[in-house]
Amino acid sequence: MKHKVIKFFLDFVKEECWLNEMSAKGLQLVSVSYPQYVFEEGEQGEYMYRLELLEHWPSSVEGRAYLRFVEDSGTECVDTWWRWAYFRRKASEGSFDLYTDTTLKIKHYARIVTVAGVGAAVNAAFCIFYIGILHISPFLLAPSGLLALLLAGVTWVHWGRLRKLKEAGRVRE
Repeated sequence: MKHKVIKFFLDFVKEECWLNEMSAKGLQLVSVSYPQYVFEEGEQGEYMYRLELLEHWPSSVEGRAYLRFVEDSGTECVDTWWRWAYFRRKASEGSFDLYTDTTLKIKHYARIVTVAGVGAAVNAAFCIFYIGILHISPFLLAPSGLLALLLAGVTWVHWGRLRKLKEAGRVRE
């Protein structure tokens, strides 16, 4: 039986934890069309999930090559949404991480901060231009303004984690 759940996240780590909690309850992810998640009933704790903001679009040559590389390592790509990839592996095979060293984690967080930060800036500039120069009603631009705020929140959360990772990397050196 399929279950559809609508849920919003600003933090991919919390989203990943939630997907693993759902797996522990016996609900396994089968597709994503953010913010809608579709689950099928399965064994409790059957899979472990990891998320990644890909460097390239999943449909690009580089993106497809990377997804094949990850799948060749024994990890399944359940679905992609935008540039996000939703990976899983059987829990019986042990835990897995997509990034095993700090440098790669830093690059991943930097990618999230860059994409979300640029998106926030573009949407904020769009709102300022249309309200300030063209005198368009702010109510008409509410969705773009809200998106700018949400992306700014994503940037803030992941920038904080990026900063901590960089500081931890300096301590180890």
